[in-house]
Amino acid sequence: MIALQVLGYLVFIPLVWQLGNLLVRLLLDKCSPGVAGLNIQPAELNVGRYIGLLERVLIVVGILRGSWEVMAAVIALKTVARYKDLDEQITAEYFLVGSLASILWALVIAYLFSLYDHAYGFQLLGQNSASP
Repeated sequence: MIALQVLGYLVFIPLVWQLGNLLVRLLLDKCSPGVAGLNIQPAELNVGRYIGLLERVLIVVGILRGSWEVMAAVIALKTVARYKDLDEQITAEYFLVGSLASILWALVIAYLFSLYDHAYGFQLLGQNSASP
């Protein structure tokens, strides 16, 4: 029984990382057909995937710990890092769609993790944390 509970927690790792990257990429491809002209190198896409993973992990952990300001900090850091690139409308829209999709996915995962922890897990988040 304990092994199944631990396995249930481990399921959230690929949900945050791989499925999150896939969903954000699909959304960007669907919503931004003009992005092909941005001249994004494959190495930049790989770095972006890791940045997306780290931002989703930080947001999920922040939300689960009740620290919503972590989301504001992540958004601020990303904006500062991309400030120069935001002068071009297509780049800004691409950045915004990707960031919002990633943040939304992190919120969904945090909620699902909280529900799982409350219903089936070890109640790592406390008794009242998963009340829908």
